Amino acid sequence: LLCATALGPTLSCVSPRAAQREMRRLLFLGLASFITASDDVLLSDVLRDASEERDGQWRGFPPVALVDVGSSACWRSFDQVEVLSRRPELTKLQECLQEVGFLTFVQRHYTKVVPLNDTTDGVGRLTSALFYLPVCGYAEGFLATAESLYYRTRYGEEVGDIADKNGFLTARDRVLPTLKSTVRRLLSQVDDGQVFLIAPHPRVLPSWKSELVRIQTLAIDSTIYGHPGQVTIPVSIRSELCPSQVPSPQNTSRPILLSAVGREKRKKGYSAIRPRVAQIFSLGQAAGAYQDVFSGMHIGSDAYDSAFFQSKFCLILPGDTLATSQSTRAMCGGCVPVFVISEPRELPFQNVIDYRQFSVRIRPSKVMQSEGMLELYSRLQSMVTSGAYEDLYEGVMKVRSYFNYSNFGPTGPYAAIIASLVRENERRSAEVW
Repeated sequence: LLCATALGPTLSCVSPRAAQREMRRLLFLGLASFITASDDVLLSDVLRDASEERDGQWRGFPPVALVDVGSSACWRSFDQVEVLSRRPELTKLQECLQEVGFLTFVQRHYTKVVPLNDTTDGVGRLTSALFYLPVCGYAEGFLATAESLYYRTRYGEEVGDIADKNGFLTARDRVLPTLKSTVRRLLSQVDDGQVFLIAPHPRVLPSWKSELVRIQTLAIDSTIYGHPGQVTIPVSIRSELCPSQVPSPQNTSRPILLSAVGREKRKKGYSAIRPRVAQIFSLGQAAGAYQDVFSGMHIGSDAYDSAFFQSKFCLILPGDTLATSQSTRAMCGGCVPVFVISEPRELPFQNVIDYRQFSVRIRPSKVMQSEGMLELYSRLQSMVTSGAYEDLYEGVMKVRSYFNYSNFGPTGPYAAIIASLVRENERRSAEVW
């Protein structure tokens, strides 16, 4: 049923008292992270050590047990899925690379395989490990449904009214129920926080009616099915949208002060934000203001892609939910993100990277008002003049690799996933016996 994999370095152990002292420090950092600044953009010792790779060894990483989930396992490689995402009818697939990417990461870096013959000897010896369920929902739902839509579209059939046309609900209904017995077996011997899965979309997350709600889940958003065991991760994008080199912060390279782009979302919880922002900037530009702002909801794909590389600041506007590929695009493009959020915990990897060092945060109510938007615009202008913008740009350059799902190294998102899980489990251990 199970096989265990272990990364080169051994798991470092600390005394309970030392762990509690460290957790109090981390909790203070978390509570103060939006009040005072710190010198280090990384809040995780695991990531700091991993970024100092020595002889292929990453210090501080725990062992990871790869759970055999049978027919629900990922059956395509990361490269195959990324190629499929370039099809016009499968573009949504580019936002589902997290789960197959993490499996690729495990296979590349956790090379030592130890069979688990029985629960007593096997799982018992890995009580400090993380247990990963490599469930690829796109395989059972997304691709199967989308492939059929592809042929329907080719032959002129209307697909707009088909229920679950992206296959997310199909994936949830087909895949998650098959994991119950496996999860029940694991949770009888290890802590809830040690077992985790990665969901490509909030609609694939376990509901409150499922036993799987007890385990840790990593997802791009908690708006639809959120629970305390969830860790927020970035939305994935294609590798060509995250190049190794990006334009400098100078005016000649980035003539746009602020970009605010995105398609209109209808009948959604955040549907009013994008059209209102576009209206504020449109009226202001008609009156001669906001001339260095690029805004709109009906722009071409090329202009949309290039905006993240030509702008100093990028306003990250919620789409269907708070999760949007705009945050990943901004980081990959070297554009300082301006997050429209009410709760900092919704930010990806917020417990291991310090968002004060590379971003601006603003409440949704502010961007819905002309006065609030003018105040934001003036603040961004002053940040460019004072040099604060360049400091934030440097912060973006330090952590942008953690948003690039094509990076399988120690400074990539998969390493940040493990660091986030470690820190979350440390928090739990400090608060619950």
